[in-house]
Amino acid sequence: MSNVILNVKNLQVSVQERGKSYTLVYDSGFCVNEGECLGILGESGSGKSMTVKSIMGLLDTNFKVTGEAWFHGKDLLKESKESLRNIRGSKIAMVLQNPMTSFDPLCRISSQIAETFQAHTDWDAEKIREKSIELLEQMQIREPLEVLQKYPHQLSGGMIQRIMVGIALSMEPDLLVADEPTTALDAITQHEVLKAFREIKREKKTSMIFITHDLGAISYVADRILVMNQGRIVDEGSFHDILRHAKDPYTRMLAEKKCAVMEQYRRVLGKGRGML
Repeated sequence: MSNVILNVKNLQVSVQERGKSYTLVYDSGFCVNEGECLGILGESGSGKSMTVKSIMGLLDTNFKVTGEAWFHGKDLLKESKESLRNIRGSKIAMVLQNPMTSFDPLCRISSQIAETFQAHTDWDAEKIREKSIELLEQMQIREPLEVLQKYPHQLSGGMIQRIMVGIALSMEPDLLVADEPTTALDAITQHEVLKAFREIKREKKTSMIFITHDLGAISYVADRILVMNQGRIVDEGSFHDILRHAKDPYTRMLAEKKCAVMEQYRRVLGKGRGML
């Protein structure tokens, strides 16, 4: 049986607004095993991103988080801000939804990659340059020396996202969290980024949490899927379980939509072949 790298128990998240408390995530629990990609599926407002941000200590002070989140023998929900900062980036890394807003438009790519290495290592400038080139090559980015000298706006969204993934992996984290990493990308670029995540899982055996509203994207990378709706985990299983044997009405609705799109695609493809 695989070793559990993250074990979340009885997680509840609420927010205080105008003297009232509103619950956003209800009594949730799940685990992530070593080398596994856990997908968290749900539409906007389902609580999927809130769940992970609460575990990583990324919520504002008006949020209240209770429960347990065990990672390498530590309950992350009880760790200090300083301890969580040390864990984030080195042991747990995160890839955000919109790559362009995550980079400083006034700084070259080389400087922004170097910041990560400077924060977590004692490498000199030459070692940082060497590792930066290696990072870009691992993410299959051509002409890395030229790319390092460019500004974010001079690169495509897909290239920026792959650089962000490379930065996240550069410290060899035990857990990689990807929060809607393909949402702001076009279809071709989405495929490139999903392929990169799949290769990471196969080659590096990095444990991952992949958050998305896209059942197609999650089927491509996830070993196991949680479905969230209105702050609750309503279903869990493999992609086949979710698609064919969903227990919750919300999950069945998502699966039916996916099947309808697939069927329409097959019909159109069939007609197209007949016209050739």
